[in-house]
Amino acid sequence: MMKSIIPEHPPVLVRDYTSPGDTDSAAGIRRAILEAQRTGARTIVFEAGRYLLRSSANHRTEGIVHDAGSQGVEPQKDTHLLVYNLGDLTLRGAVNKSGEPATMLVGWNDRKRHGFLPSILWCENSPRLTLSNLAFTREPAFSSAGLIVDHDAGSLTVELLPGCTAWDGMGIYCANRFDANGENLLGESVTYGNGADAFWEAAGTNRFILSSPTVAAKVHSGELLSWHQGAQTDFQVYLGHCDDLR
Repeated sequence: MMKSIIPEHPPVLVRDYTSPGDTDSAAGIRRAILEAQRTGARTIVFEAGRYLLRSSANHRTEGIVHDAGSQGVEPQKDTHLLVYNLGDLTLRGAVNKSGEPATMLVGWNDRKRHGFLPSILWCENSPRLTLSNLAFTREPAFSSAGLIVDHDAGSLTVELLPGCTAWDGMGIYCANRFDANGENLLGESVTYGNGADAFWEAAGTNRFILSSPTVAAKVHSGELLSWHQGAQTDFQVYLGHCDDLR
């Protein structure tokens, strides 16, 4: 007796919902994920290019309560893209001629000071999930680093390293000190996730001042300092209860 063969559902094509370069591809990709859930499709196919993600969805989850400092926080998280309760799903990007990921998921940085930025991708309760040929970033630039060129008891001045950017009023969270060659981390975080008691002030070309005695007491001239501006950003990409992840 022959067994019946159940045909696999055709893949969901993200191009039917949004294209790289659209002002906001997040809503379209979320619709593609919902379509895969509705039809039972096991693959979502992305085009090559940069998908800009601005809008977000709110997801109630205990996954955000990940350390002692977050106890008591409402268990919900904003995320650009959500994969939830979807087993055996593949998110498949494109590759370039060198075989490297050619699909970039670009989370939005609004440059505003607030507690949490949305995750770029949040995957939960989705066993046998496969993520293939996807790259992730957040823009405009989310983090920065500079050389401490001036320092006194009440403030410090940094000169941005090549390729780094900052802006007047940028926050300083999860700051870390490094030696002058950048190879060795020096001690614990200067600010941790709660940030400093002040914000960066522009002080000329590629120079910024932080008027914070608390931070100034922990650093020295000639050291390198790294930081990001997203406050308690939580997770850029979250993968929880995704057994047999590939």
